[in-house]
Amino acid sequence: MQSLIDEQASAYAYMDKYEQNTATPYVVPHNSPLSLLIEDQNSASSSSGSNSILEDEDGNLVELSFLKGKLVGFYFSAGWCPPCRAFSPQLADFARSHADEFVVIFVSSDNSEAEMKTFVKEKGFLQVRWNSSVRHQLVQYLGVSSLPTLTICNAGMYP
Repeated sequence: MQSLIDEQASAYAYMDKYEQNTATPYVVPHNSPLSLLIEDQNSASSSSGSNSILEDEDGNLVELSFLKGKLVGFYFSAGWCPPCRAFSPQLADFARSHADEFVVIFVSSDNSEAEMKTFVKEKGFLQVRWNSSVRHQLVQYLGVSSLPTLTICNAGMYP
């Protein structure tokens, strides 16, 4: 837990330094993990009318604009993974206590949508929708090779 707090403090220090040294707003770089969400959102809205690939634990769609100004933790995990089951409650507690500034996006490696929903229940995490190709793209893009993995990025002024 302390390393998570240290990572967040480091990210905030970077954000403060960035804001002091630039007059231009933060924009998500094309090669950011957030850019994958944005690209998928754009293609989803043009093909299906829905423009969100994120959902809360109750299955309600969540717009990417919810991430604006927050630190985003991409949490790669699965219910079948013992270290994930041990770490997830700690991460959920941390996220709840910092909800105004930090959000967790769960990227499931479970074997089914039902397993994913069971595991994420009552943790307060957002999740990449089960049927979204972004789940696999994020794993590849960030080089995730073990579970659990938590990657933190700044949503800044976007989307």
